[in-house]
Amino acid sequence: MTLPATAPLRPASAPVSVGYAAVFRTPHVARLMLATHIGRLPCGMTPVALLFVAAADGASLAQRGMLAAAYGLAAALSQPLLGRLADARGQALPLAGGATVSAAVLAAVVFLDATRWPAAVCVVVAGVASPPLESCLRALLPTLLDGRPAGVKAAYALDSSAQEGVYVVGPLLATVLATTISPGVALLTVTVVGLAGALAVATSRPSRSWRPHPRRDRDLLGALRPAGMPVVLAAYACVGVALGALNVAAAGSADRHDALWLTGALPAALSLSGITGGLVYGRWAWPGSRTTHLHALAALFALAWIPLLMDPPPVLALA
Repeated sequence: MTLPATAPLRPASAPVSVGYAAVFRTPHVARLMLATHIGRLPCGMTPVALLFVAAADGASLAQRGMLAAAYGLAAALSQPLLGRLADARGQALPLAGGATVSAAVLAAVVFLDATRWPAAVCVVVAGVASPPLESCLRALLPTLLDGRPAGVKAAYALDSSAQEGVYVVGPLLATVLATTISPGVALLTVTVVGLAGALAVATSRPSRSWRPHPRRDRDLLGALRPAGMPVVLAAYACVGVALGALNVAAAGSADRHDALWLTGALPAALSLSGITGGLVYGRWAWPGSRTTHLHALAALFALAWIPLLMDPPPVLALA
C-alpha cells in the first residue's frame, strides 16, 4: 500500500525516544492494533484448523498438507493485489469485503467433504480474499502519529512483535478447540474472529477517512525493480517454505505419536522461540557485521531442522 509521507527526520543532535506506552495513548492506535491482530488470528489458526477438519473427513496427510498450503499460498499471492485495491478504492472494500467473503467460504468448508474439490476451491477463495490488515494498519500509523519518526518506528516495532503472537496463540487456540470440541467449531471460530477484527478496523474513523496518495508509478512489478530485491524475496520464500512445512510435519508427527496436541504446539513453539530470539538479538550489541550475523543465524536455522528429520518424541520435537 502507499504510505503517507512522513515528516523530515530530526537532526541527529536531538534524538527523540518514544515508548510503547506513548504509542498506545495516541487516539485510535490501541483499538487498531488490537483489532488488526484479532483479525489476523486466522493466519495462525486456519492452516491448523484445516488440518483437523480434513483429518476428520478421512483425508491423507498429503491431502491435508495441500489444503493448508493452498490457503497460505493464495493469501500470500493476493495480499499485494488487495493492497493495490486499497490504494485505488480505500480500505473498506478489501478489509470488510475480503473478510466477509473469506469467512463465508471457510464456513462452507465445515459442511463440505474436505477431500473433494469444492472444499479446495473454497479454501483457495478464502486465502485470496484474506484482508490485508497489516498493510492497512501500517498505512494508517504515520498519520495517527503525526509523522513523528520515533513514534512510527516504535509503533512498527510493536506491531512486528505482536504479529509473532498471532502465530503463538492461533495454532494453540485452533488445537484446543479442535481437540476439546470439534474441528468444525475450530474453523467456524476462525471465521468469526477474522471477520470481527477486520470489521473493527474497517469501521474505525481513521480507516474510513484514510485516502491514498495519488500514484504516479503504475508498474505492477515496480517493487521488484530495485537491485537485490528479487534475491531478498527469494530468501524470504525459502524461509517461508520451511515455516509453512512445519504445519504439515507437525500433523504427521501428531499422527505417528498419537499426540494431537502437537499439531498446534509445534508451530506455536517455533513462533514463541522466534519472539525470544528476536528480543535476545535486539537486546545486546553483537560482534561482527549484520551480514555475518545473518549468515550465522541462517546456518543455525538450517541445522536446527536436522533433529526433526529423525522423528523425535513429542517433548524432544518441541525442544
